[in-house]
Amino acid sequence: MAHMVENMAYAGATPWHKLGNAVSNDLTPDEMAKAAQCDWEVGKTPVYQEWNGTFRPVEDRFNLVRSTDGKVLDIVGPMYQPVQNVEALRFFTEFVSAGSMKMETAGSLEGGHRVWGLASIQKGFTLAGGDRVEGYLLLCNPHRQGEAFTCKFTPVRVVCHNTITMALNGGGASFRMSHANRFDADMQQQAKVALGLATKRLGEFEEKATMLSTSQVASEARLVEYVSVLSGSMVLETAIAESEAANLVDAMIAADEGARKVQATRAADLNRAGKMILDAILESPGSDLPSTRGTWWGAVNGVTYAVDHQMGRTDDSRLTSAWFGQRATVKQQAVELAVAYATAGRR
Repeated sequence: MAHMVENMAYAGATPWHKLGNAVSNDLTPDEMAKAAQCDWEVGKTPVYQEWNGTFRPVEDRFNLVRSTDGKVLDIVGPMYQPVQNVEALRFFTEFVSAGSMKMETAGSLEGGHRVWGLASIQKGFTLAGGDRVEGYLLLCNPHRQGEAFTCKFTPVRVVCHNTITMALNGGGASFRMSHANRFDADMQQQAKVALGLATKRLGEFEEKATMLSTSQVASEARLVEYVSVLSGSMVLETAIAESEAANLVDAMIAADEGARKVQATRAADLNRAGKMILDAILESPGSDLPSTRGTWWGAVNGVTYAVDHQMGRTDDSRLTSAWFGQRATVKQQAVELAVAYATAGRR
């Protein structure tokens, strides 16, 4: 298996990233952690520095060490509180035992720097033509200074396994805990309250998806403009400056209302990523369904398909970026931007 994905286990159908080993679909979070070989622990040991032929500990600096092989995952400060992988995945235990969730995937990425679990909330919705979207919760336990333990709501489009990681509370991850805190009973209760929003967020996403699936893209030029922004080939400084827009969506609305301010982009002018996205919009699995054909929902899924299945050098680097990296942000922007275009087109 490629170097960024150390170990992984999955239940059910082969996942979209094609990585990992198949297991039965009735595992508890503890059993899933063991099957994914990420039930190891991390601990803090002193960092030593050589000085005049002797070694002495460096003040306020510690190695974050993996128990199985002594690998140093990072150098951390005195306030850093490690969250053990089994402890993190056990967070799902109550929900799995109650039958409201099912563990589907767990594993470690980037040499053990990220450990994750994915659980189905066993709820979803269906758009025109049988276009099914299922809801999941994605947990990430990073072993790095400055990165927080998080849980996110993750819709998955079944026909092509496209993913979008979204905030449950409108302001970031559904639950985010700094490693300056312990994942104790009080903190776990806060996380459970936050994750109670998952069903609500699924309903909100269904409303957006339904609206996008019934909103036709006005023209090829508008679609190319959308793709060019997300692929980084259009410069928006003029629109932002003249409209005093605070963010990408406001800038695009300004560009839509005053198109003469932004030079039109042709399909032939798109960069490599843009052409890949445009091809995915037209030809990716599910692109011929009534919900996607010529709609802004189809445009969104062209972006998510290209990010999840085509961009990146390897499947494992693609998974890291699509879930936790810059391309996860691009997928969120794809939804926001499509909603802005669709809303402007209905005025």
